[in-house]
Amino acid sequence: MDLGLDERERALAKLESLLATSPVGIAFLDRDLRYIRINEALAAIHGRAATEHVGRSIHDILPDAVTLEPLLRGVLETGEMVRELEVGTHDRSFLAHYFPVRSLEGRIIGVGGMVVENTERRRVEDELRHAVQLREDVLAVVSHDLRSPLATIELTATMLGIQLGGDPRVRNHLAVIQRSVTRMRHMIDDLLDSASIREGRLSLELNHESPDAVMGEALDLQEAIAAERAIRVQRFVDTGGAMVRCDRLRILQVFGNLIGNSIKFCRGGGAIVVTARKADKHIEFSVRDDGPGIDDDVLPTLFEPYRLPPAQAKAGSGLGLHISKGIVERHGGTIWVETERGRGTTMYFTLPIAA
Repeated sequence: MDLGLDERERALAKLESLLATSPVGIAFLDRDLRYIRINEALAAIHGRAATEHVGRSIHDILPDAVTLEPLLRGVLETGEMVRELEVGTHDRSFLAHYFPVRSLEGRIIGVGGMVVENTERRRVEDELRHAVQLREDVLAVVSHDLRSPLATIELTATMLGIQLGGDPRVRNHLAVIQRSVTRMRHMIDDLLDSASIREGRLSLELNHESPDAVMGEALDLQEAIAAERAIRVQRFVDTGGAMVRCDRLRILQVFGNLIGNSIKFCRGGGAIVVTARKADKHIEFSVRDDGPGIDDDVLPTLFEPYRLPPAQAKAGSGLGLHISKGIVERHGGTIWVETERGRGTTMYFTLPIAA
């Protein structure tokens, strides 16, 4: 009997020590939501001494008791925890966790609470969100403002070509300017599309389209580029005449990114296979190449913006797959990749069949 009493006293002493030294706010309330025990950490958060809490209800202590009481009553009635409830003031933030306190027989006799300050984490998260938003705003503004001088460069180059096009050296220089203008325009378009996707305002012009025709048009645009590297392009279609409702130009943009990547990384003399097939309520497209494949450490961030692996750092803006994912998902489809190092990569995406 005495041994049991000693054990209980030691357990209570350990609990008291934990309450006194814990940096986490801890309190126990009875079924009437009156404080039985509260540590100094939580009392300090409330701005009142621990002794002022004991025996008093939450309505006597907390300004938001009216909002909190239904949650605590729910814990008493259901026995289910309330996790990570965000509470606080305009300048301090806390995460509160509430749990049932049970007797030895398993009966719920009260509620326990743990409160952890979250102010610094919230501040950092807010700053990160602000920084990301600021970056996107700057990119969108800069990209938009670059269009005008870029158009001036292109127009001037065209006029110089008309006036001085007889000189082969001038033609070569003008060709370099035109290629640079085209590349920069694509980069600006990518930046604007990326900003639109992040803000959820990517515009689509939806029409009923034949997936066979859209895929064929995409291949017509890319096959000449593939032929320059002696890359064979094969196509297979099995869509059963189904139609999709899509923005044709946007889907051509997706195909351009996927096929362009395959051409870029496919071995010279290799092959690219592009397919379209009916799969349940979707049309599934795929672009397969026999290139080097994608490293495992790249896969988790493959569709994130600006995440080109080091070996491809000069291959583009790092936005192509991110934009393709945004376009496909905006259509209600999905996009994914299957790859095997040294044996090639297959990119898949789906579009819902039109009703």
